Amino acid sequence: MSRPFVMAKAKTPYVGLFGALEVRHLAGPLLADKDYVGRTTMRKITESPKTENVWYDVDIADAATGEDVASVTFMIRAMKASSPLWS
Repeated sequence: MSRPFVMAKAKTPYVGLFGALEVRHLAGPLLADKDYVGRTTMRKITESPKTENVWYDVDIADAATGEDVASVTFMIRAMKASSPLWS
């Protein structure tokens, strides 16, 4: 299921922010004119007094060879104060 589809199912609005982003290049740089395939894994869900956080890992592979060329770890934060669920 794609992330835009999942986020479209959210019943209430919220403010989302990038909390962290790390890119590891395993086999040279990623190129704009080349096709890649991403495999996403949700690693953990955490929270702080002001946010709920989701950590993801994405392995990026060359679409032609299947060789992993990069990996990305990122965190998305949802601000609790922006959602009526936390009012």
